[in-house]
Amino acid sequence: EGAWLVLPGWPDVTRREILSTIREYLVDCVPGFDASVVSNFKTAGPKSEPKIARVPTSTIRRMELEKAALDILYENGFRELTVQRVAEKAQLSKGVVHHYFLSKDDLVAGALRHANRQFGQEVTRLLHKMRSPSERLWTVITTHLADQYLQLSYLRWYLNSLEAGFRNQGILKIYDITERRGRSNIAYALKQLMPAAEARRTAWTLWSMIEGAWFLMFSDRAIRRKDVLLGIADYLTSSIPAFDSLVVIIEGAHVYERRAGAA
Repeated sequence: EGAWLVLPGWPDVTRREILSTIREYLVDCVPGFDASVVSNFKTAGPKSEPKIARVPTSTIRRMELEKAALDILYENGFRELTVQRVAEKAQLSKGVVHHYFLSKDDLVAGALRHANRQFGQEVTRLLHKMRSPSERLWTVITTHLADQYLQLSYLRWYLNSLEAGFRNQGILKIYDITERRGRSNIAYALKQLMPAAEARRTAWTLWSMIEGAWFLMFSDRAIRRKDVLLGIADYLTSSIPAFDSLVVIIEGAHVYERRAGAA
């Protein structure tokens, strides 16, 4: 999924380079992986030192501009995102920005790619610490509804960017990938708690709850994150018998453990 996000915006990164990186990861990290099944790649000798891939300067420059665009959207809002502002933020010329991004919509798409990379890295880091399907599921949900993603400035630019997606297929494609990734992460954990077909349906339901929370909390700032998470937790505990309610932690407290004690 990361490759889907990378390839449209980074023309200097090739499919071959991505597959080569994935192959190296599999060989290094999966002891049972048979490298002979991978064709068209030269294998290093047994005594060869691992090579560190060199990131093209153009790719680094594009990432810097994408981050600058994202920072402006966070700090100043959708209307303030211009080529001039991005150039100033990145301390580059307008000509350099125009070289990589032809329009404001291209800048929005780049900012979304950067935000998705950041989010993907955070989810991966957190999931590595989880030991059970219930923990994985709750972590995916709470990360999508983390405080930083519920700030008014974030919700505003996210929803404005979604509106831009209705007129720009590139932006809409990134949103589609984002949604698919979110549902896939949810469904992966659910499949270990229920039959696969039921897991896919439940993943749709949970993703709708997450997206609905974003819209609701943008329109009504009186809605609290705690109440949203409690509602989702109650759905999980009532609808998924195998879900371990003890993994539900909201604002540092084990919710259902506390309720049981109060009862």
